[in-house]
Formats: sequence, structure tokens, C-alpha cells
Amino acid sequence: LASGFLEERLPMFFISLPPWYQNEHPDFVKNLKINQHRLTTPYDIYATLKHILEEADSEIQVPYVNGSTSGYSIFREIPEERTCEDASIPEHWCTCISYETV
Repeated sequence: LASGFLEERLPMFFISLPPWYQNEHPDFVKNLKINQHRLTTPYDIYATLKHILEEADSEIQVPYVNGSTSGYSIFREIPEERTCEDASIPEHWCTCISYETV
């Protein structure tokens, strides 16, 4: 693989929850730990922010980006068998494809 191949396609992302939020939502913490090894996308981060806002105020309804509903909140368990196609990731950006040295 070319230098930087994975870094370009899998940028680093961190999330830190305040202790009070962890105490109020232990299921979210559990799912974050599970999802750290699952296929996620920027649409999932958007869905997560949408989840946080809508949970904080039930009258808030945040629309999906460009009508896309392919994102999952990372506070909910993301399917283990999720594919790039399921997540609307174009083939060029997919890191699930195995490569062979020739």
C-alpha cells in the first residue's frame, strides 16, 4: 500500500464524554467501546450530533444531510457486518477491500 493510504481514508477521531454524561448514559459508553472497531463514516458523526441535540430537547428536529439517512449514531451499536456499500462509502475510499502484493 502507498504511504498514507490508510491515514487518508481513516482519519483519526477522538470523542471524550464528561463523567456526568457517562454516568447518565452507560449504554452510550458501552456502544462507543464496541463501535471503536466498527466501520464508521462522517455521516455517523453527523447522526451522533443529531442524536445529542434531539435527546437534549425533544422539540428539536435536525434534518439529515442532503436527505441521506445512511448514518448511525455511534451511541447505538453499529452492525458488525456493515460494508462500505451499506455505509455509502465509494469504492475509492473503502478500506475493507483486501489487497494483494504483485
